[in-house]
Amino acid sequence: MVPAAKTPPGITTLILVTGLSTLSLNMFIPSLAKIAEAFQADYGLTSLSIAGYLGMTAILQLVMGPDTRSR
Repeated sequence: MVPAAKTPPGITTLILVTGLSTLSLNMFIPSLAKIAEAFQADYGLTSLSIAGYLGMTAILQLVMGPDTRSR
């Protein structure tokens, strides 16, 4: 188990972590057209499905909070 940090993370660390989440979104967005083609679905429906998934994940994260149990 990793011990708790004695100091809060620096601004540089927070910026880098935020950038990673943006990078992951920008990696799959260009492939939405191919995803719609592979599932033989409308592009708008595919885009809406992914947006709905991300929105629901955000809402559930606010309601349930992060998983802080040790494994």
